[in-house]
Amino acid sequence: SLQSGGKQRPYLVYAPRHLGPLPQPLVVAFHGARGDGPGFEKIAGLAKLAEREGFLLVYPEAVDKRWNDGRKEIGSTVDDLAFVDSLLDSLNREFNADPKRTYATGFSNGALFSFRLACERPKRFAAIAPVGANLGLALSQACKPELPTPVLNIVGEKDPLMPFGGGRITGPFGGGNLGPVLSSDDTLAFWAAQNKCRDLPANRRGTLGKDGTAVDKTVYSQCAKGSQVARYVIREGGHTWPGGWQYLRQWIIGKTSQQLDASQAVWDFLS
Repeated sequence: SLQSGGKQRPYLVYAPRHLGPLPQPLVVAFHGARGDGPGFEKIAGLAKLAEREGFLLVYPEAVDKRWNDGRKEIGSTVDDLAFVDSLLDSLNREFNADPKRTYATGFSNGALFSFRLACERPKRFAAIAPVGANLGLALSQACKPELPTPVLNIVGEKDPLMPFGGGRITGPFGGGNLGPVLSSDDTLAFWAAQNKCRDLPANRRGTLGKDGTAVDKTVYSQCAKGSQVARYVIREGGHTWPGGWQYLRQWIIGKTSQQLDASQAVWDFLS
């Protein structure tokens, strides 16, 4: 743990057994609202991948289990950006993390926060891969990154908590107001514009699997400074981590597709 903003901020680190002497790539994984690091690991299983692929993995903990992702509706005044800065400085010293190969992923609220990092900390994160979220409307209006950041977004077309077509996040059962987000298409277009992508997107439509889901992929590959913008849409997929654990019943969060290993897809893109 470390001190940040007058609070003791814990984080969970997984270091592969056979780390080389050179600086190591680092993936920072941000849990969703009401979640925590161990719970996110249970959903996504990133530690096994970190061991196999040889990267450092850290699960930071949010204050009151919610990241300050830029939505005024959630009422957070926590300076999570300062915490992340301190965290990265500490990991660079203690674990020889590579500042040039530091990446962010996250789920739901953690995914929304990953978008904020691409907007406000583009020098510290070489790429991001948010899962289960579209870009917040307020953040899209304020986002003026000084560098292009490669972005992979993985979303469920039938997500009952994060509106695929944009609009207000209501939370479970549709009763709340957790702020507006762009549609998935507008989120993709936003990052393609920010990264000055010059090509038309390449689209690949997947076939339905036995679980009733399919994976559609879109990629912009000709973007500024070698960056890329990509998206996986899980047809019939819910507010879930594809290939991971169905952490709540399907009628609450939708279906967890097994047609995509999201953890592997995230690492393949980031690396």
